[in-house]
Amino acid sequence: MGEKTASDALRRLSPEKVLIFASMIWQNQPSVAADVSERASKIIQTAYEKKPAFFAGKSKKGILSGLFYHLGFNTGDVKTQQEIARALGTNEMTIRASCRDWLESFPEFF
Repeated sequence: MGEKTASDALRRLSPEKVLIFASMIWQNQPSVAADVSERASKIIQTAYEKKPAFFAGKSKKGILSGLFYHLGFNTGDVKTQQEIARALGTNEMTIRASCRDWLESFPEFF
């Protein structure tokens, strides 16, 4: 069996999958979900080019939860950590850790 790499994580975060997860959070707002997912996909691609190791060993829900939380502020449609956790099936601690990771590694995105 092959070793999991950062590129595996990038494949698991395809634009189509990012949109699916964004749609879980912004269920009744398809235009917001589309905007957030487009921004998130661009950030993920750029982050991967700059620092592929950032993705190694992290779950897609963990990566996306913090990113979506930050992007909610950027789009003006803020979701609470609890709302995101409930929609993605994760927890608020994961979101806080993800937010911290994104801000520490890529402050220029926010």
